[in-house]
Amino acid sequence: MYRTSDDAWQNFNSSLRKANAFVVANPEKPYTSKQLEALRKFEDAGGRVALLGDPQSAGTTSVLGLITVSVSTGAVGGDAGLTSDYGVSFGSSSLYNMHDYYLNYENVYATPEGETALTEGVDEVVFRDAAPLSVSADSVSPALVSGGETRVESIRKTGPYTVAAQSETVVAIGDADFLAPESAYEADNEVLVGNLADFLVSGDKESGAPAPATPESGGEAGSAPGQGTAPTPA
Repeated sequence: MYRTSDDAWQNFNSSLRKANAFVVANPEKPYTSKQLEALRKFEDAGGRVALLGDPQSAGTTSVLGLITVSVSTGAVGGDAGLTSDYGVSFGSSSLYNMHDYYLNYENVYATPEGETALTEGVDEVVFRDAAPLSVSADSVSPALVSGGETRVESIRKTGPYTVAAQSETVVAIGDADFLAPESAYEADNEVLVGNLADFLVSGDKESGAPAPATPESGGEAGSAPGQGTAPTPA
């Protein structure tokens, strides 16, 4: 038999069962293997996942009013575990453009790549502190790409860079600042915010997924990263 401390947050599995969408923005601690497994089952059951990753951030942010998450320096997931499961990884250096920018060279423009639900009605968006994305899964398609004169701060290599990608159930965006009040109304950012909100609430997740963890399957799934305490023997 297992129990958590009285002040611990609800079990991670239990929280996912009550949700239709899960939003992550640079969590403070890596996800455990059991949390990653629960999240995979959540997505396989039709739950929607949004991964937002600034190259450098600190503080807290409210994402579309759905969830308040801790934000810290580093890539989404705290290690490769979370993002690699979805066939996408976040760069750790900022993008900049000395030739085509909004107000200053660190505010890069991005335009749609192909047709996705995320970019419907979007002609151009502004990202104030964008991280480039690498896409490694056929199920994930680039959604927004920066201009051809964009550079990565760490290597200064010029080229267009993917800054947002989408699959059927997952959206990854290399910026969280576009949700802030001072950025949400720049260019078509407001349309992008609306599309992201629509994506998150339009899933059709199976009821009761993911199934509760049991002692036979390894006990409790644990609390969300940075929250609560690990299970202890009764």
